[in-house]
Amino acid sequence: MAAGVRAEEPLTELSHYVVARPIYNEAGFQEENERLPPPPPTLLERARAVCSCSRKKAFQITKSFLPILEWLPNYRVKEWLVSDIISGVSTGLVATLQGLAYALLVAVPVGYGLYSAFFPILTYFFLGTSRHISVGPFPVVSLMVGSVVMSMAPDDNFLIAGSNATGTNGTEILIDTDARDAQRVLIASTLTFLVGILQTLIETFENIGSTNIADLIAGLLTIFVCMVVKEINDRFKHKIPIPIPIEVIVTIVATGISYAADLEKKYNAGIVKSIPRGFLPPEAPDVSMFSQMIAASFSIAIVAYAIAVSVGKVYATKYDYAINGNQ
Repeated sequence: MAAGVRAEEPLTELSHYVVARPIYNEAGFQEENERLPPPPPTLLERARAVCSCSRKKAFQITKSFLPILEWLPNYRVKEWLVSDIISGVSTGLVATLQGLAYALLVAVPVGYGLYSAFFPILTYFFLGTSRHISVGPFPVVSLMVGSVVMSMAPDDNFLIAGSNATGTNGTEILIDTDARDAQRVLIASTLTFLVGILQTLIETFENIGSTNIADLIAGLLTIFVCMVVKEINDRFKHKIPIPIPIEVIVTIVATGISYAADLEKKYNAGIVKSIPRGFLPPEAPDVSMFSQMIAASFSIAIVAYAIAVSVGKVYATKYDYAINGNQ
């Protein structure tokens, strides 16, 4: 062995380190280590938490009242803008037609039907949480409002002096349409501010004998054509990128036929007539009418809310997002 080189020592046996501990599961751990609830906050702490308002908390509260502040910054312009414009135009046209029909069902001037189609959508744009719901007049709700309007402001209440309801003795029935329309608009707007299908069905069957044949045929044809075209849209949606706007087409065709055949004079068909321009200044509702319509307003509000929430939740579930039932 060379000088300065140390001889290798034999390796000792490896030592063993043995650990023994109990095996825990969730139930056993929770049993031995009971979780104690945190002490309740004092009255001063709760008052301080409620009254304090940081910038972040204020912004969260503002976003809860104005959901547009939440979704607008995250809007995908390149992905959604074109399809939203197409759906917005088609939905807006349908809402306009529904507004015109609303005016006829509620027995108010046609301009107020257009207001009901425009202002709810404008308001819901800022305050709503559903991405797919179309806000505006709905046929069932329109019929319910119309039954209240007709019961509180019938034509007999607005006969001009010198005429009678039967038109006997050669006199013609004259109705003060301006006063009648003003009263009906006041009732409808007040009822809307406060906010029976059964009553509507009863009145429908009571007056079924006075059905206008021209309106009945036009309505049945419209329903048939719309159902057929909607079925085509659903069945061939992979080949038709933009659904056929059958409601708009039917309205244009029906308007042309009504004008050419003079259906109003020949068959006393109901038409929209002229549409006024601009907006009327807003007015406060007549509080004195609340007691006469409070019962009907509850049923109308429940039906309108149920329809809106059910439609909104269906689309929210389908496209995986949440809506607020209060908005």
